[in-house]
Amino acid sequence: MPAGYAPGTSSGEGALPHYLSKYSRFLTHVARYEFAGRFVSGLCLDAGCGTGYGAALLARAGARVCAIGISPHAIQYATRYFSQGHPHYLVGDVARLGFQGLCLDAVVAFEVIEHVSDYTGFVAELARVCHVGAPLVISRPNRLKSQGNHPFRVVEFSLDEFRNALEPYFETVLVAGQFVGRRTQRLEQAAGLVSRLMRGLGRPMGPDRVPPVLERKVAIGLVGLLSGDPGLHCVRGEVAVRREIRRMEDAHFFVIVAGRR
Repeated sequence: MPAGYAPGTSSGEGALPHYLSKYSRFLTHVARYEFAGRFVSGLCLDAGCGTGYGAALLARAGARVCAIGISPHAIQYATRYFSQGHPHYLVGDVARLGFQGLCLDAVVAFEVIEHVSDYTGFVAELARVCHVGAPLVISRPNRLKSQGNHPFRVVEFSLDEFRNALEPYFETVLVAGQFVGRRTQRLEQAAGLVSRLMRGLGRPMGPDRVPPVLERKVAIGLVGLLSGDPGLHCVRGEVAVRREIRRMEDAHFFVIVAGRR
């Protein structure tokens, strides 16, 4: 991981449910975890779990979840707010898991691979700990849609490059493009208004942070949201499985479901 990278903190690229400016990012992550819940069962690893809301969603889908993140602060936060379904949280490096081989029934790794310098070693490590046939649900941003400077990303992929990085160990089953929709954009605008109001009030916890008295309600309420937007549009081979399909290269995020070879 790059020096200084702390996923699930306001200084990193994680999605924090209690920070208004990160609500749209949070909702895109929630939609991906809801999507991943269709594929996971048994013992599932959430690799790069951030603040833990995704691990709670995977547990709600019926998996037994082990969730690993590199930031002790994020893991402490996850343990405090997202213990629903009893995920087991660990501080650790996703590129060096330390598990025995062939022990996992599924892996979810969202917004992680672009932060790992040795991404081929990371994919090999995921393969080492997965049973043959175990699903991997993995995502990354579309570099063509990325805006601004991203100092914590060490590699950027096109969709083909992303698939090729997995190919030695995982066979692609399904490719999805995630598009940030109008509902999420409206939420972002509303969050901006609230953020400016809080700034005007001069709140001591900062202009962007939800008041601590509301934190748990916000966490539980947003994790319970079944928004259906941002949309996930999927293709299996060349066959659309949604009625409306956009060009994959226009997606904001790519999600791949693959099976361990």
